[in-house]
Amino acid sequence: MVTAAGMVVVLAVLTIRQARIWHDSITLWEWVIAKQPNAARAHYNLGEYFREQGDLDRAGESWKKASDLEPTFSWPLNQLGNLAVQRGQMEQARAYYERATRVNVNDAEAQLNYAGFLEDQGQLAEARTHYQIFLRVVTPELAHMVPEVRERLSELGQP
Repeated sequence: MVTAAGMVVVLAVLTIRQARIWHDSITLWEWVIAKQPNAARAHYNLGEYFREQGDLDRAGESWKKASDLEPTFSWPLNQLGNLAVQRGQMEQARAYYERATRVNVNDAEAQLNYAGFLEDQGQLAEARTHYQIFLRVVTPELAHMVPEVRERLSELGQP
């Protein structure tokens, strides 16, 4: 009986401790990074948290750290491209998008963002290529974009 009661107390303490870690996204991701500083996905997710809070400087720092830790991780590169566009840093945006689509050709979101970027820059042949790749690798989360991409391709015409 004492052993069972002791176990309940221990489990209650552990549950409370774990609940504090899962309290919110920043607490969770900072805890993960404290335990595993080289966890690129934790740095990426922390960047997403900062983006959602409107802190784009800290978001960019987290995504940069994620991409430094895992150079073939396309998600932070894509987000760094988006951030560079927002800041009017078009050459930097191009470099990030190009790298994201090169390291992971199957990253549908990066393909779509790079295609739109290229179209806005007047590089229509390259934009077509990335829109076509997007259509080949589109994920269920981005399937709603297929009609718009097909429309863009139709408007851009053939080379």
